[in-house]
Order: sequence, then structure tokens, then C-alpha cells
Amino acid sequence: MIKFKKIFNNNSDLKESQYKRFFARANQRISILLKIFYLLLSLILLKLLYIIFTSYYNKPYTPNINNPSSTTFLRKNIIDRNNNSIAITIPSVSISLKPNEIEDKEKAKEEIIKVFGMKESQAEKIISSNKSFVWLKRNISIKKEIEFRRYGLIGFYFQKEYKRYYPYSNLFSHIIGFTNIDGEGISGLEYSQNNQLRDHEVQLSLDLRLQTLLHDNLESSLINNKAEKAFGMIVDAKTGEVLALSNLPDYNPNNRGNLDNIFNSVTQGVYEPGSIFKVFTLGICLELKLCNINTEYDVSFPILKNGEMIQDYTYIDHKIILPEVFMFSSNVGTSLIVEKIGKNNMINYLNKLNLLEDNTLEIIEKENAIYPKLNNDHSLMTLSYGHGIALTQVNMVNGLLALINEGYYIPLTLFKINDKSKILPKKIFSNETSRVFRAISRLVVAKGSGKYADVEGYNVAGKTGSAEKQVQGIYNADKVFSSFIGFFPAENPKYIVIVSIDEPKRLKFNNYNITGGIVAAKAVNGIIKDLTQTLGLEKSKDKAKDINQNSRQEIIDFINNFNHNK
Repeated sequence: MIKFKKIFNNNSDLKESQYKRFFARANQRISILLKIFYLLLSLILLKLLYIIFTSYYNKPYTPNINNPSSTTFLRKNIIDRNNNSIAITIPSVSISLKPNEIEDKEKAKEEIIKVFGMKESQAEKIISSNKSFVWLKRNISIKKEIEFRRYGLIGFYFQKEYKRYYPYSNLFSHIIGFTNIDGEGISGLEYSQNNQLRDHEVQLSLDLRLQTLLHDNLESSLINNKAEKAFGMIVDAKTGEVLALSNLPDYNPNNRGNLDNIFNSVTQGVYEPGSIFKVFTLGICLELKLCNINTEYDVSFPILKNGEMIQDYTYIDHKIILPEVFMFSSNVGTSLIVEKIGKNNMINYLNKLNLLEDNTLEIIEKENAIYPKLNNDHSLMTLSYGHGIALTQVNMVNGLLALINEGYYIPLTLFKINDKSKILPKKIFSNETSRVFRAISRLVVAKGSGKYADVEGYNVAGKTGSAEKQVQGIYNADKVFSSFIGFFPAENPKYIVIVSIDEPKRLKFNNYNITGGIVAAKAVNGIIKDLTQTLGLEKSKDKAKDINQNSRQEIIDFINNFNHNK
């Protein structure tokens, strides 16, 4: 409190008591004035804070070109291996409004409903908002902007922005993914390549032509077999480049309101592969020299291990040699083979092939394999023919690459490889193992369970797979996961094709047979036919067709004389 000094001299006529009353009243008035001043100052400061707060959170959206997360940021394109743009950024407009500035709210509501097809209740809520700022529509087309502008409504503001657009809608959806409304990647390659796309175009290994034919063939198989899902890949067998990858049902990334089918079955779907897993049992056995093409196996009796029965889909009443075990997809024969391999060797090679780890593709939507503890003979045997273990298609293809590519493991990639010298393959199998494996795989298609996948003149090789799915802990023969993994030409593989059809129905179309040898193999047949025509691939001679499948000697001679033509 301010203290007044005595301003009267000793000669003043006023008495001492008058002096005291004067100073007391003066100090009281000054105190009241100071309190009023502090109160007003506080109110002014509170008002300033309110203005700053509301203007920050409710101001019309003004992108900053120096901020990469802004929608004004021109996100670079994603292109396929032949420079076709499959994700682009286009100009768009966003409309905001200040409800308290709208002069004719009834007219504004009518035009919003007319132009944007909005429900009346929603339009009413927007224009009647007590907020100082409201978004009406984000990222609309220039055409819609012009249509709405012509009404000349007061209180509406137009902001130029950019929108991510996918010209082929569903076709690449599970690979590319999509961005949020502010242009930031939130799934697929849009997410994993978010930083790169700020500065550079990203080129993929995918081929628009092959992606289209893969999608179309899978769609036909899905519809004709009335299946739950159909998915697959086409891969360059020399480089590991993924040329096509498709999942059905799919989704349109341009329509974020409907993302029901966003799950990527190729990279996230962990399924029991069934007999296509036998390719690894065969390759490991050959590499360890625990079997050869002359080795015999008695498959005429089921195997009983740990109280569980192992038997074949089709009964064989005699001994068969190693190639026949795979030609006729014998579970009993494969179980006898894995007995020789043993648990430790099996796990060692599965780890070398990266089958028990995360897959290598450059997107976040992926899962690890699920595999048993192999704590008894029965679990090891069922593993050998693809039961009790669950893998993704990416795992399967990566492992197959090593078996067919002179024994070299090459990780799969979604990016185009322009410099082949940067590929760093890892040797896992010998050239001889790879040669014999390819010869036996060719016989599986030419004379065995995979005959429906064969395409004349292209020497298709591969393996069928059928795995019954569990329903409440019990395997159901009517709910089958049907697969085929193939490559061609067998003598010098250039392409790998894998297809899985989930829960096909028993129909006249598939002769009421829902196994991989019928359903998936036929789909692969259609894909390879279209691929060879699209790329104009030349046919080659085929000696496997001349073999008598009942003649062991002819089978052995074919394998011994099999080699690749460089």
C-alpha cells in the first residue's frame, strides 16, 4: 500500500486526529483502485488466452508447404516396374465453414444435401454448430468445388489441398495400402515408404500386366469354387522380385469408408500348407544324402505313432521309390523319410530357409510361422507333410527359391532390382540337390498329383497341397485349404507361381473334389497360360510326357538325364 507523507506543517490549524482520518481514507481508496486495476488486467489476459486457444484449434485449415505432413505436400508417385503409376497425388479442395457467418442457413442446408448427398440431420448439425470453425468436406474434386461455389453461400471457405489417388482402385490394394486424409501413409507400402515418398518416386518389382492376370484368374477361381478366399503370387525365380501379389476379396483404397477386406492373406495369413511342405522334406533328405532316387519305401501300411494314425489320401499297396513318394504325395512315405532326417537336422534347415522367422517383404502387415515343439515322433512326421505347422505364402516361396535356384536362398522383395550385382544369395543346397529336386517336381506335374497345373510346352513343375481346417479342434473334410506351388520351366526356372484357395465348396465345377491337385492346380494352369501369352515366352521340348509312370526305370533315367539348358 502506498503511504502518504505528512504534507502539513506544525503550524497547521488542523488537529492531529484530522491528519490520521485523511491518510486512512486516502490509502483505502488507493487500495480499492489497485484491486480494480488488477481484476481488469486479469480479465484482459484471460480474454487474450481464450482468443489464442480458440483461434489455434478452430482456425480454417492452412497447410504449411514446409511441413511434409501437410496435405499441401506433393507426395511422390509409386510406379510399377514398367513405369505405370499405381499411386499418385492429385489436386483437391477442402471446404470449411463458420456457422455464425452463414446468412441463410436453410438455403445452405439444402445445397449441402443436394451437392454432397448428405443426410438432412447431418447437414443441420454442421450448420447449427456453436463452434467457430467446422469442416464441411475434405478432399473433394474440383468438379464438386465448382458445383458448390456457384450458389455463392456466405460463411464457406475453400482450401486448395492434395489427395492420394489409386488409378487401379482394388488391383494393388493389399500391397500399396493407403494414406490418411492428411496424406500420411498408414498401411502397406504407403506406410513403410512414407519418408522416401516425400522426396523420391518409389519403383516396385510389380508388373501391371501380371498383376491383372493374377487377379482375374484368382477371381474366377473364387467365384467358380464359391470359396472364402483366393490369393497368390508370381515371383521372378532368379531375383526374388515379386511380380504380382493379389488377395481376394480385396478393397478399394480410394474409399476409406469400406475397409472390410484389408487383411493381407499372402503376408499375414498363417495356414497349414499341407503337402506342398513336402518339398522341403525332399530337399533336406537329398542334401544330407539320406536318400536317393532309388531308395524304396513301403507305404502299404499306415503308421501308428504316439497313438495317432498316419495314412495316405490314396492307398498304395506296394513299395515305391523316392520320386514316386512325391509324385503320388504319400504321407506315409514322407514320414518314413523324415525319420531318417531327424528333429535336429529338420529344424536346422528350416531355420536356414528362414521358414520359422518373419517373412522378408517390405511391408508391416506380416506374421511369423507357427510350428510345433517336435517333442515326439508323431509331431515330426506330421510336420514333414505340412500338418501341425502354419506358414505364409511368402515363407513357402522364399524356401522354394533356394531349392530350384542352384541351392541359393534369395529374400523376396517388392522393389525392382536394377543392379543384379547387389543380390547377395546364400548357398544352402548343392547344385545336385537342386537338379534332382527340379526333376522330381517336374514328374509331380507331368505324371503325378499336379497334372492339372501342366501347360503344354512350358515344363511346369511343383507340388500340390491340401490341408483340412480345424473346426472346434476337429479337422473338417469339407473345409479345406487347397494350394499349389509351381515353377517353370523346370530345367531352368524363371517364374514361381503359388495359389491358395480357402474353403472351396464341393461342386460340379470341381468334380466335387476340393483338393489342391484340382482346385489350386487349375488356377495355376490358367495363370501360367495367360503369363506365357502376355510375355510371349517360347515353348521348349518336354521329355517327361513320354515317360511311363509305372516304369521305375524310365523315371530314374529321366531324373539322371535331367539338366538345365543355359
